[in-house]
Amino acid sequence: MKNVIQLGRAMLLFALVSCSPKMAPQTSSESKPTESMGASTASTGGAVISAYLATIGGVEKLSKINDIKITMEGNTAMGSMTMTTMKKNNTMMAMTIESNGMIFMDQRYNGTKASITSPQGSEEITDEEALKNFSRQAVMFPELNYFKEGYKIELVGMEEVKGQSQQVVKITTPDGKEIKEFYDPQSHLKIKTEIEAEVQGLMRTIVNETSDYREVNGVKIPYSLTISGAMPMALKLEVSDVKINSGLSNSLFEAN
Repeated sequence: MKNVIQLGRAMLLFALVSCSPKMAPQTSSESKPTESMGASTASTGGAVISAYLATIGGVEKLSKINDIKITMEGNTAMGSMTMTTMKKNNTMMAMTIESNGMIFMDQRYNGTKASITSPQGSEEITDEEALKNFSRQAVMFPELNYFKEGYKIELVGMEEVKGQSQQVVKITTPDGKEIKEFYDPQSHLKIKTEIEAEVQGLMRTIVNETSDYREVNGVKIPYSLTISGAMPMALKLEVSDVKINSGLSNSLFEAN
């Protein structure tokens, strides 16, 4: 039980670095995404991100998404696991992790209040930094924020991933967090994300690998996710269902 809960918390680390825009002294030299990046190799970090956004649906369409619900399934040493994530208006989020018919974690954030519920009980989140983290998790497409004030985008070069050369972009968020992202120069899709994060008191590199992009309501969603670095063994999850603009009720995000 403890391992499943720790795994769920580790899976949220990627969302924690997806910050909503903040005012900061440094500013991105690339102020806005463009829809016209079609070259197989982009010349700047901003161009790589622009090409990715255009490929998965385009800035205009992504900006019109009001809510999204994604259900993923996988197998762990504890048995089968189902993770359901819901987000709305880039301000609300909810996530549940279920294993063998039991809910091991339920996290909810309605834009102001947050709670975490597990078999040990329910806890209201009052810590200011923790609430900021929930706010960051609520962002549906964080790449749209990369061009906002306070972010820095840098194309750092090419690296080989599974025998293929990929473009590497470093994102620095307004509060100084660094994200290393890998993009396929031919398809323009994001294939991997790396962040340094503290897990159980130790700094580790958490790796998020995405693949099998499929179109849902005109938006490309990765249907395969592999997470490694947070637990002794990598976890592979497959999307079983995606709903976009389904009209999620605000009540689904109310803290317990």
